[in-house]
Amino acid sequence: MKPYHKRFRHIDHRTVEATRRLMEGWSHKDLVSRHRAMRLWLDEVTSIYRLPEVAIERGMDDCYWPSLSTIYMTQPSIITLLHEFRHHYQHHRHNVEFGAMEDDARAWSLSLYHTVAPRRFRYLVENNMVIHLDPSMRNREVRV
Repeated sequence: MKPYHKRFRHIDHRTVEATRRLMEGWSHKDLVSRHRAMRLWLDEVTSIYRLPEVAIERGMDDCYWPSLSTIYMTQPSIITLLHEFRHHYQHHRHNVEFGAMEDDARAWSLSLYHTVAPRRFRYLVENNMVIHLDPSMRNREVRV
């Protein structure tokens, strides 16, 4: 099976550019700046895909609540933001391109991150910071 980060090859160029801007200086931003950057990204990509606004809140888990149109995150994370946004997209477009909803969201978020920052992505994977890929960049099953 194709690795998650190589499944989506044609992500809208405006989304790629918005994500590039989101990532700029991420490691040097404080919490407030990270939340502001995530909000700007969400506003831009919801406009690109013509989706309703989605809220982002601090939560006990990382998840998307369709009935509240809200993304909850335990801490600011680009990969988590991309993943949960994809669920927002799925909910409103009733569209899943790769398997089940989770596989699709995982593949889209990891493909987008890899497209924008392949070296940084490899570093994260090699250091076991991407739970769905092993250090050799192959998919791994995660038992919950």
